[in-house]
Order: sequence, then structure tokens, then C-alpha cells
Amino acid sequence: MRCSGDLQGTIPRLFALRRPRWGLKDVGRKLTDGDHYRIKAAAFHAQAQAVDNREIKRQFENLSRAYLRLAELADHNATVELVYEPPPPTLRDSQN
Repeated sequence: MRCSGDLQGTIPRLFALRRPRWGLKDVGRKLTDGDHYRIKAAAFHAQAQAVDNREIKRQFENLSRAYLRLAELADHNATVELVYEPPPPTLRDSQN
């Protein structure tokens, strides 16, 4: 979900928390890393709407977009399983 240019009209969808359907056993479930970034992005967006200075408004909007990108990356990284495999031994390793 890319956000470029004007954020008007897309705010509810961009800042929506990524959660599966709620059930009784989900109450008290912790927020994901992506959710934390989306909350911060929403706060920066709200600050952008509250200021009159165009330069400061633009900076808050840039911060908001950056945090939305971080949220996307965090969501993606949460689904990736990384396994470290050491490199195979070399001939030099067996001589020592």
C-alpha cells in the first residue's frame, strides 16, 4: 500500500490496524510492530492537519508517509522466516 502525494481520502484505509477478525480470545492481544508504526503515522498526520505553516505541515506529512512505509516493512518482515546457514567449509579451513 503505497502513499504518495496527497493523503486526503485514503487516511482511514492507510492507518487501519492489521488485525485478524476479533474473537473473545483475542481481547488483550498485543499490537504488531506495523500497528505501532501506523499509530505514529496517524499522529504525525494529525499534527500536519493542525499546523498552519506550510513547511512544517509538509514535514509532518513526510514523517507520516515514512512511518506508513515502515509499517508495511514491519508487516512484511513479520511473515518472513530467516534462517542463518553458515557458509560451507573451505579448503583453507581444513588445513588449519
